Amino acid sequence: MEFSQDTAQIDVQYIASLARIALSAGEIEALQPQMKEILAFFGELKQLDVSQAEQADLDGDVVGWRSDDPGEELGQQVALELAVQNRHEQFAVPKIIE
Repeated sequence: MEFSQDTAQIDVQYIASLARIALSAGEIEALQPQMKEILAFFGELKQLDVSQAEQADLDGDVVGWRSDDPGEELGQQVALELAVQNRHEQFAVPKIIE
């Protein structure tokens, strides 16, 4: 389903089926105006100029910025040498599921 500016054609039953939600006829009727409002809001958001906005991750941190210093990478050989066990150039861990 593609976003459409035509909010008169919202198929609430179809959207509910995608979410695997069973709705009564009354619930569908009540949700129709709410869906129109939601899509109208998204239409307003599409109008915003976000070209100068910084991208943030899910925690709200600006992407690419870190509060800690990650330091240099160990490299594969050094990491394997520090491992408790390694076999065939891979980390070896004990089997925990029988």
